[in-house]
Amino acid sequence: MVDSELISIVRLFPDEDAPVRAAVTEGLLERGDGVLADLKELMSDTARLVEISRGTGADAAKMRKMISSRFRYVSREFSFRRLERICDDDYPSLDEAFLIISRIVNPSIDEEEFVSRVNSFAGEFASEINDRQTAVEQTEIFNHIFFHRLGFRCGDSPAGSGNAPFLIPDVLSTRRGTLMCILLVYFMMSRYAGIEVYPMVFRGGLIPVILEGGKVLFFLDMNHGGKIIHQDDFFASLAGMDVDAKELEAREDRILPVLYLESLETVFNERRDEYGPARTSFLLSLSQRALSMFGPERFIADSADEEDEEEDD
Repeated sequence: MVDSELISIVRLFPDEDAPVRAAVTEGLLERGDGVLADLKELMSDTARLVEISRGTGADAAKMRKMISSRFRYVSREFSFRRLERICDDDYPSLDEAFLIISRIVNPSIDEEEFVSRVNSFAGEFASEINDRQTAVEQTEIFNHIFFHRLGFRCGDSPAGSGNAPFLIPDVLSTRRGTLMCILLVYFMMSRYAGIEVYPMVFRGGLIPVILEGGKVLFFLDMNHGGKIIHQDDFFASLAGMDVDAKELEAREDRILPVLYLESLETVFNERRDEYGPARTSFLLSLSQRALSMFGPERFIADSADEEDEEEDD
């Protein structure tokens, strides 16, 4: 609710004094995330903005810009708090985790629209997949719905460059994206279908595996519509790669938000020339802050780091 207390806080937005700015931010955070709807309401109410701005020496347009800036900052802080509450869970809600991370990057993402899309897609799988089917049958039906009926596909780039969408809400909207994002959406929707597909990470790659009773039944080739790969064929494909098959293991869902954040860092670095140094540095600071909540383990090798290691050798 836009009340007199919030109006008093907003009137302090133009004040550049550091203690005042800190107090203003704390005042907004103390109101809880409902303050975001209040700030949106204020931004759309030109008459009230005119009234507020007269007491600050700013005009309505400048005040709207200040509110928008504070909205983005406070929204991100609420998102970081939400992420902190789930980051220690081995099996977090993937759609919640992906939404939170996406809103850290872009606070304007509409949560209701995201949830509505996820639920709509989930209904497609729930209506056709059941526990009377074998794991192979379930996977083939899931792949048909995901890749053909819904039309999810990788965009311009296998890893993250080009113009392919890289935020999961955008991937749900366009049904195309980077390979990593398509993988992550695949994992997310498989939870609604009741399919035990989990990430297996190894040097040089990530592959989804289907489990039954904790044991690997088969692997999935996401470059070919989720094609089933049997174990002998998969291990044969590793020949010549620096991979010890004995070290491969399916991992818990907790690593998927980490992979999402790492893939975002890859995109931000690849688009550095487009974004410019200031925006790139800011986006990387957001992803690094979020990653720090999940501990030190990382899964996507950084090419620059690899080159440094080779030089050290």
